[in-house]
Amino acid sequence: MLAQVATPWEPEEFLEQSLRLQHPFDEQAAIRDRSRIAVFKLLTEGPSATKQRRASQFKHWQQRAKALDAAEVALKQAAPESVRDCWAGKRTLLFEEMMLAAGISDPGLVTSYLRNGAPVTGEVPASSLFEKREVEPTKTLAEVLQAGAWAKQALKATIRKHSDPAVDREVFDRSLEEVAEGKADGATDGARSRRHLREILDPSAPGRPSPTSRRQAN
Repeated sequence: MLAQVATPWEPEEFLEQSLRLQHPFDEQAAIRDRSRIAVFKLLTEGPSATKQRRASQFKHWQQRAKALDAAEVALKQAAPESVRDCWAGKRTLLFEEMMLAAGISDPGLVTSYLRNGAPVTGEVPASSLFEKREVEPTKTLAEVLQAGAWAKQALKATIRKHSDPAVDREVFDRSLEEVAEGKADGATDGARSRRHLREILDPSAPGRPSPTSRRQAN
């Protein structure tokens, strides 16, 4: 049996120890300030105020969506045909406003890919979302083309027929549908693929950077 004997603190000692403590809200938290503010509001305002604030926010963004519809349609009509179908149903102007409201400093970086597609090669536009740094290329144009030829053979070696011919037919038919819808390009032979790749990477082509000279900004 263990017995502990202690004497109570004097009021001055208790006050001194209390003054040394920190309130949980004053300590370094593992979550961001915006999350801490949201938690504080939930705890102090109660369920009714939270419900009203959320309803007000939904109403605000619904009104903004309606106000931006005409401009969004105009943007979609002017978009490249290759991305127009993928853009259908997306409200990029509203998305930009919501990202700005959420504190995103460069929402255009995201919406530009939604509107124009993501380039396979070339320089990445500078953005305040990422720290600027230069990266030297790791391969020359010849090395990229040579690696592509080997990668193509390795990929072909992994392709096998499905045990159910209906699955292969479904994949093939769906691929042709995507080509017809403008979401894919094909079918193509090896010569066309190599020619297209050289057109993209050829350093002598105006406005087409090659892996031998490209510097990635972000």
